Amino acid sequence: MLMNTRKLLLPIFTLLFACLFSSCKREVVHETVVNEITKEVAATITHECTITARDWVWASDYNYYYATVDCSDLTKDVDTYGAAIVYYYEDGRWNMLPYTIPYYSGAENDTWAENLRFDWEIGKITFILQDLDGGQPENIEGIQDMFFKICIIL
Repeated sequence: MLMNTRKLLLPIFTLLFACLFSSCKREVVHETVVNEITKEVAATITHECTITARDWVWASDYNYYYATVDCSDLTKDVDTYGAAIVYYYEDGRWNMLPYTIPYYSGAENDTWAENLRFDWEIGKITFILQDLDGGQPENIEGIQDMFFKICIIL
């Protein structure tokens, strides 16, 4: 009987050994991503613009205000290969859009916020001001001039 057990132990250990090392096999998938580089150095173009209170237009279908600025440097090449980044100037610092503008009313002890974002297409950029709760922005009549920096990377 001891002889039969020894004959069985060798196949059992061989099977266990094979299962142990084959189940621990780590499969690594390698992907190669090739980007076609058309320029050696990226070009950056910066524009600054001011949006006044009278520049904002009410879009009742979407429940927000918008202001559009022509920008000839937003070309098809920027759309295909580049990027547009926009900053809003407030309280001595540049804030990247999208940006949430907080408002405080000390008299009523009330707070609210509005979302400031942008969309762009070839030749123009549109700034959008929308109340965070989806209502009409409350502060549009008393809004001060808003300063923006448009950074185009190509």
